[in-house]
Amino acid sequence: MTSSPTAGERRRPASPCRIARAVSVLAFFTLAAFALDPLQAADEPELPWRSSAQILALLEKSKIEYRIELPKADDGFLSQLREPPGDVTGRPQLIASGDTVDLTTWVCNDEAEALLSDAEVAFGNGDMEAAQSGYRNAVRSDADCYIAHSHLGDTFLRTDNETMALAHYSRAIELNPIDHKTYAYRGHAHLRNGDADLALADFQQALALRPHYWLVEALLENYPGAPLQMADARLLAPIRLTRTGRRVIEVEIFDDSPPWIAYGLCAAAWQGEGLAPLSEEGALAKRELRKSRRTRAKERDEEGARFELELERECMAIALQVYVDGRDSVEGSESGEDSRPFTADPAFEALERAVQSGFFDEALLYGVASQRFAQAMLLIGETARERMLDFVEELILTVR
Repeated sequence: MTSSPTAGERRRPASPCRIARAVSVLAFFTLAAFALDPLQAADEPELPWRSSAQILALLEKSKIEYRIELPKADDGFLSQLREPPGDVTGRPQLIASGDTVDLTTWVCNDEAEALLSDAEVAFGNGDMEAAQSGYRNAVRSDADCYIAHSHLGDTFLRTDNETMALAHYSRAIELNPIDHKTYAYRGHAHLRNGDADLALADFQQALALRPHYWLVEALLENYPGAPLQMADARLLAPIRLTRTGRRVIEVEIFDDSPPWIAYGLCAAAWQGEGLAPLSEEGALAKRELRKSRRTRAKERDEEGARFELELERECMAIALQVYVDGRDSVEGSESGEDSRPFTADPAFEALERAVQSGFFDEALLYGVASQRFAQAMLLIGETARERMLDFVEELILTVR
């Protein structure tokens, strides 16, 4: 189980002897005891616990074919998980519909949209005077057309008029406070003015709305003198699960260390056991479990981000327990008496810091959103979004 099959090699269901060998490899990192529960530091509810052996047993019982793939060292997960620069909606808008809030695209009136289109052509051709005229006319036609103000800010930033750029970016944010791009460009204008504190606040807002937003990272690289530093939260979502058939699952993990093997097995078990959380296995009768699996499968289709977050929450907690237990066991042993290997892992170190600061769920959601479900950040509600901003301020983008 801890070996690394080549890509395309299909693994047959693990035999008991294979399980025994795999368990022996992971024995010194087993979760058999609750020596340290990392979630307790954040006063989080204790998660259902499964050892590596139990996860392996679940896979054996399910008869799921699976394989664990390790990417090549130069194909690290950081580049694989980078959020593409494209935006699903372009102009995000939240519309209340009964008890729910829907995410849609902000549309200005017909005349303003036509003026915007012409102004965009002028902007692309480098004619800032014509572009400004078009955007201003769009604002006159539709006073709430926030994107016209935002694009006006772009034209003034292009012509080195930071004061006017800031005025229009701020008006755009007043009209639509959930567009991450406007915060990022206003932060750029603040950097141009030499105001790193205001730039920091805007960049944090942008990242809370769009985790790992590529533009923020690019701007920080262009201003190395700015006293800002950004942690790489993509470390918190390094797994890729692919269902290649009804009963075949591919699991890709960062490396073959015991914590990541435990993580990969847990994730495969979630998928292979009919999309039901491991915590349900011992509590439900067969008929109830089958019904639960059907329900979970439907939920996954309808609420992919929620399913991914629940998977990450349980499996990362298991892996973190393996990691912390292994690290503490090695650190606690007397010199020369214990030759067990241990390598510090930035992903688990970052997650442990988040747990200790009370941001376990925020860290996982940030990681999941930076990889696959960025738009979900706009639908989590005001309170949760404020928590996400606090997480970004404390652990992602800070002052050096």
